[in-house]
Amino acid sequence: MTGELVSFLEQEAQAERDKILQEADESVRQILEKAKTKSEKEKAEAGQKSVRFGRTELEKARNALRLETQTELLQEKTRWLDKVWQETSARLMAFRTDPQYPAALEQLLQETLVDRSSIHWRLNPADVSMAESWLKKNELQGEIIADPTIDAGVLALVEKGRVEIANTPQDRLHKAWLQLLVEVARRLWE
Repeated sequence: MTGELVSFLEQEAQAERDKILQEADESVRQILEKAKTKSEKEKAEAGQKSVRFGRTELEKARNALRLETQTELLQEKTRWLDKVWQETSARLMAFRTDPQYPAALEQLLQETLVDRSSIHWRLNPADVSMAESWLKKNELQGEIIADPTIDAGVLALVEKGRVEIANTPQDRLHKAWLQLLVEVARRLWE
């Protein structure tokens, strides 16, 4: 069951990545079209002014135009990446209401088991009863602490609090985001 859940979550994540990358490709295409149109228009205007300006002035205008176009393109790409991050974060927060969340929470708890001694789990108050049931079912000892600052998932403290294991969907998103950001950025900047 847990393997199926992990497989399902991986498939969902891959589908989401594919969708994001398709949106990125389309966004890049539109940005480049706008930049090309603007560049051609301004190039035509610059060409008309070339009679009045010397070669140096024309080159300055072209360089300024290139810089302005590149700046606008970079700003648009940054806005798009911010939008993707916000939408992904919002979707992730909705996972808490997903019917598969209890099984995912059990998996997150299981992954924090470094050893079976003196573990303290901090969870959202709404998840405490699920975690207590999981402890009993697995015949484990530990302390469960309700922590409203944790939206979903678990924060485990082991080795008398010296080691903290953050296993929350948000933490996983941060880790995955770095990898996804490289792929999206590569496509945006190709």
